[in-house]
Amino acid sequence: MTEWIEKSVEGQFAQTVEWRRDFHAHPEVGYQETRTAARVAELLREMGLEDIREHVGGNGVTALIRGTRPGPQRVLALRADMDALPVTEETGLPFASQNPGVMHACGHDGHMAMAMGAAKILRQNRDKFSGTVKMIFQPAEEPAPTGGARAMIADGALENPKVDAVMGLHLWAGEGRPAGTVLVKRGVVTTVTDVMQIEVFGRAGHGSSPHLNVDALVAGCKIVDGLQTIVSRQVDPFDTAVISVGTFHSGTVENVTSGYTKMRASVRTLSVEMREHIKECVRNLLEGVEKSMGVATKLDYQDGYLSTVNDDGMVDLLLEVCREELGEGAARIVQRPETWGEDFSFFAERVPGVFAIVGAAYDDGREIYSNHHSRFDWDERAMKNGMKLLTGTAVKFLNA
Repeated sequence: MTEWIEKSVEGQFAQTVEWRRDFHAHPEVGYQETRTAARVAELLREMGLEDIREHVGGNGVTALIRGTRPGPQRVLALRADMDALPVTEETGLPFASQNPGVMHACGHDGHMAMAMGAAKILRQNRDKFSGTVKMIFQPAEEPAPTGGARAMIADGALENPKVDAVMGLHLWAGEGRPAGTVLVKRGVVTTVTDVMQIEVFGRAGHGSSPHLNVDALVAGCKIVDGLQTIVSRQVDPFDTAVISVGTFHSGTVENVTSGYTKMRASVRTLSVEMREHIKECVRNLLEGVEKSMGVATKLDYQDGYLSTVNDDGMVDLLLEVCREELGEGAARIVQRPETWGEDFSFFAERVPGVFAIVGAAYDDGREIYSNHHSRFDWDERAMKNGMKLLTGTAVKFLNA
């Protein structure tokens, strides 16, 4: 354990909790993080960070910490997402959301606070490392399929100075992920996540004469049924795909055959190649329903987030930091990727990256509500682990 990192994190923890609770009480959904971004920039200025840029790719914020130790002049980016979810909070916490219908239900409040804590520690210990740490506070991680990462990259978040590698952490409070654990995976970490909308156009008419109409509702049901068999019959059992129809709207009254149906679905795969295969299967399905039922269809398939792919060298580095700063056994090597999406993937597509899950579940017997639940809460002590990992990885990478 690095003594100065341990002492710095312990000394910084109380303020980090304050920051987290302030962010939690004032959540803002993706593309609306104006108060959040302004607060982030204000805190970075108070810490003395350099080259603070606001409105990067929307509400994004970047800043630099330049080390003073002689050595290689590499650049490591530490990324934290800022947005909340359109969820009505039911935690009863004294610092619960003050914005009705909006809640930090995925831990992004903690991501910002951990990154802030690490930034302050690194700024106060610039003599411990060479090179530069680039802080990236990203808006709009939740609104797939667009997201804020691509906009920040297009606006130069990985340039001036050019970033050599990137790191991100995600707090998770699900079962089996208590505070003190870190889940790390080599290779593919999260799935490709897309959204598709299917519209079905028939001909409405009186329910007593269905033979004179073209029923878009029944055709829509055929499509939903067919979407399920794509995964079960047209995807290799040793590969992975998930198609989930989340909305289905058709008809207006019980005695009129529907002339229009609209549905939206999420599609999750492990590769761009499987994404393209799913697209082809959906098109073939719609063509068959059109011919067999006399309807017309329209497919709007929106490519979303790529798979987050961890760089082996960066994983090795993070595991070494885990052992040094958290102790043997803290890191758990996982074999299965997560089936949720994460637009950190676009940063890791451009430069070598590592993305890990920091366990944050309480272990005192209380009921655990996982991320995105209206009662989601987590053990704030997990932020100590996050700060140690961010700080330790930055120092080790830049001094290598």
